[in-house]
Amino acid sequence: MLLERGGERFHRLDGIQVHHHAAKFSDGFNLVAGKKFSSLREPLVVLGFAYKVTDNSEIYANVAQSYRTTIFTESVVPGSGAVLAKDIDPTTAWTYEIGYRGTVAEWLTWDSSFFLIDLDNKFGATTTTTNGFTTLTSVGRSINYGWDAALELDIVGAIDAARETDYVGRWGSFSLYGNVSLLKAEIHGGISDGKVPQYAPDYLLRTGIIYRWRDRAKVALLGTFVDDHFATDNEDPTRRIPAYMTWDLTAEVKLYKDHVSLMAGINNLFDENYYARIRSDGIDPAYGRNYYAGLSFAF
Repeated sequence: MLLERGGERFHRLDGIQVHHHAAKFSDGFNLVAGKKFSSLREPLVVLGFAYKVTDNSEIYANVAQSYRTTIFTESVVPGSGAVLAKDIDPTTAWTYEIGYRGTVAEWLTWDSSFFLIDLDNKFGATTTTTNGFTTLTSVGRSINYGWDAALELDIVGAIDAARETDYVGRWGSFSLYGNVSLLKAEIHGGISDGKVPQYAPDYLLRTGIIYRWRDRAKVALLGTFVDDHFATDNEDPTRRIPAYMTWDLTAEVKLYKDHVSLMAGINNLFDENYYARIRSDGIDPAYGRNYYAGLSFAF
């Protein structure tokens, strides 16, 4: 249930959801797992606020609650080389964010925010030095905070604004885009106290160029740069993922109003050789250059 209320400059969004999760597992081959049944009913709260500072900018803040239950391969049948420590309680989380966003005419948009994510009873993975096994367990409370910022500058639109021309209407817009996320994450309590949680790079940068033509076509070349990080929650040096970067080329054309669109793209355009995940049975290589195409229908 969501309720939106407010006035000319102030808006508030309140919401509450009740999620019910039930699962029953029976595994005759796994002596550790045996039979399991879990049931959970969890109310989730969402609060959002926005205040218009000017006609083109606003301050916003939100608070959201979430939870994560273990999936089948984490509860009963871990992957090769992994063991389950015990029955795992769901992870609960609170997310807090405050930011400022706006536009300058139609050629510059920005969004900057600070965030904090508080994960309690975080589900994760640790490795042992004796046999190298990966243990799936609750690793403690993970507190993650940082800064997100995004900026898009339409060069053609800026020229139009300076010279009072209409090149965007004739030829389309050409934008420079950038998005950065800086993260500080640490586990508090539990077996990994003071460690950096898995898959938590210090920075993630996404940048590139975007071409749009009359809201009918869009082509983007965007690169993603990820700092090195760990694949486990105990900073195991054998589970360290090196920094990497990839570029994707995407295109979308609206064929019939806003209802039918043609999409196509090339992921990992320059065929970068990297991996973004390490499982209990070894490195999971990322896809090389790959292609896709499809149709999108909206009604």
